[in-house]
Amino acid sequence: MEKWCEDNTISTTNRAYHFGDGCFTTLAVRNGKPELWSYHLQRLQHDCGKLHILFNFFEPLSERVRQLSKEIQFGGLKIIISRGEGGRGYSVNAVSEPIVTIHPFEIPSHYSVWQQSGIALSVVELTLGHAPSLAGIKHLNRLEQVLIKQEIENKGDFDGVVSDVYGNIVETSIANIFWLKKNQWYTPALTFAGVNGVMKQFICDNIPALHDVKEVLEPITTLSDADAVFISNSLMAVTPITEIGSYSFNKELVLPIISQVNEYLSDQTA
Repeated sequence: MEKWCEDNTISTTNRAYHFGDGCFTTLAVRNGKPELWSYHLQRLQHDCGKLHILFNFFEPLSERVRQLSKEIQFGGLKIIISRGEGGRGYSVNAVSEPIVTIHPFEIPSHYSVWQQSGIALSVVELTLGHAPSLAGIKHLNRLEQVLIKQEIENKGDFDGVVSDVYGNIVETSIANIFWLKKNQWYTPALTFAGVNGVMKQFICDNIPALHDVKEVLEPITTLSDADAVFISNSLMAVTPITEIGSYSFNKELVLPIISQVNEYLSDQTA
């Protein structure tokens, strides 16, 4: 049986604490309803499967998320699934049952401002290593992202474009990225690094203009002649990008996508 831990008391034998051995997702809650919960649930199921975490209690998890969401008018929930406690070193033998923690939080107010005004991105110097077995998973090993965020904040920027060790665009520090060139939308292929975001998947499934998006491995210079760029995650939804370094983009081309996404989300939480 899974163990629920909602009192913020984590054992020092928890493998999330020792090894980052687990996965997580963060979701928005509006009007007492969890946004895109089916997508978040699929992510957790997929990631637990990839990490061989034997968590089979997704129905009780769904019910708990719905209960907690009723108490939230506008905010978010972070759900962490740890493999459990114990084990000898890295070995998963003698590990306890998986442990679930759910943390409510406030969604940053500036996300709504960004969506209206757009933001400029810097180009991050730190690069992401290749780890094909972990690519796409939102696992608990986030040290690369911690270092990347430090670099961005030290520059005084909001966010930045992150590439892999071979110079191919992967994502930003907090979001997936898309760009438009000659009426074709592109997004990085997450074959070797990066997180396959819930909002990214939702957009590709439900927004007509993104149905035929091409996943590519391209360097930052590919954006030199892009017409529009936007980033996405489950909390900010869609944010247009106005500049990346010396490159400028037309945020107006992103507005129809923002409108369609917001309309869908409003219908789901009405």
